[in-house]
Amino acid sequence: MTTMNEKKSSVDEVRQRFDNDVDRFSSIETGQTATIDTSLAMELITKAAFSSTKRVQIVLEVAIAAHVECIITGNQIHFPSELCQGVTVLSRGEFLAFYKNRHIIG
Repeated sequence: MTTMNEKKSSVDEVRQRFDNDVDRFSSIETGQTATIDTSLAMELITKAAFSSTKRVQIVLEVAIAAHVECIITGNQIHFPSELCQGVTVLSRGEFLAFYKNRHIIG
């Protein structure tokens, strides 16, 4: 029967893996490409979400045509900033803070 302690890595094994990861992620050739790929992937996911969601497109079209100041949504990722043409997209919490700053409440 294998005990929990037998499955654990030794301090030297953990140190070696850590050193390898530090070397890999601090290297311009290998580590930085992961960061660049992440940004690109997020941009592509956002554009795909927007283009595959007809209701989101309609909401944005109406907001732009009506010259609204902001859209309040729980899915900000569906509204790519480069397509919003000046319409600010806020979460509910951001809108409440925005509203409190502009109006006296109570």
